[in-house]
Amino acid sequence: MQDYQAPADLLKERIIMVTGAGSGIGRAAAKAYAAHGATVILVGRTVSKLESVYDEIEAAGHPKPAIVPLNFEGAAVKEYEELAMTIEDNFDRIDGLLHNAAILGTRSPIELYDPEIWNKVMHVNATAPFLLSRAMIPLLRKSDDASVIFTASGVGRRAKPYWGAYAVSKFAIEGLSQMLAEELDDDRHNVRVNSLNPGATRTNMRATAYPAENPDQNPAPEELMPVYLYLMGKDSHDVNGQQIERTAEIMELIFYTTSQCHLCELAEALLVRTPMPEPVPVDAVDIAQSEKLVERYGTRIPVLRRNDTGEELDWPFTSDQLMNFLR
Repeated sequence: MQDYQAPADLLKERIIMVTGAGSGIGRAAAKAYAAHGATVILVGRTVSKLESVYDEIEAAGHPKPAIVPLNFEGAAVKEYEELAMTIEDNFDRIDGLLHNAAILGTRSPIELYDPEIWNKVMHVNATAPFLLSRAMIPLLRKSDDASVIFTASGVGRRAKPYWGAYAVSKFAIEGLSQMLAEELDDDRHNVRVNSLNPGATRTNMRATAYPAENPDQNPAPEELMPVYLYLMGKDSHDVNGQQIERTAEIMELIFYTTSQCHLCELAEALLVRTPMPEPVPVDAVDIAQSEKLVERYGTRIPVLRRNDTGEELDWPFTSDQLMNFLR
């Protein structure tokens, strides 16, 4: 998917809604969708940011977008229903919905987690996507080929300590995505629903979650767009109900080594199914030191190793670390 080459007219005459369209991945996706022919409905809470995206799309000569200021923290059910009616009056349908808006909350133990922050995160990250999806379903059904993308997270697929409400809300998103994929898959097969974990990305939320991390080691949102275009376009018509990893190409790894292996040896020993260039050796780092880096990076991935006796052992490397090896 990351190597997908989208046709210039992939989304021509499609109506696509993007939440959190004012910055980060949402901003990049809105501009990418518009560049490929879509009329994009920009949804977010900060009007000035939405206007900036609007101006960039219009200046580039792409289809004129629409702006919908909406604060997911305080929006009532009636506002979602009124939004649906407005879109139906102006566009009749929608062909795509990217659920991207989310907030991080605080990173702390559950024992110390502020209940008010918990409720706020759960509402913005889980309840609001439910309310918006609920309101948009009739408009999605009117499309001949509609795609819904929920933005997932590694901590919403395997929980990690101190991620609190954010992780729980992302688990909820996975459930909502899977449920809708089944419920909307009728005889027409015209609405598909998937969740996508973009992985470590150079965004403000990532910087807040990992303040000690060098942001330049992560891809910019624009570099992720091949996956977002593929899932929103007709070429993914048969992809439904899937939990997708942007870095899925490197998720299945097998290497054979001893417990004293160094990272440079690991990089040389990896057998990687990936369209990226072959791995290159990196400076040797003790395994003990590498294990300390795990807490700095994202979701652990399944990796198999064997010791001298052939026994299979777990390995604590993360997808972000391996991506760094392969760059």
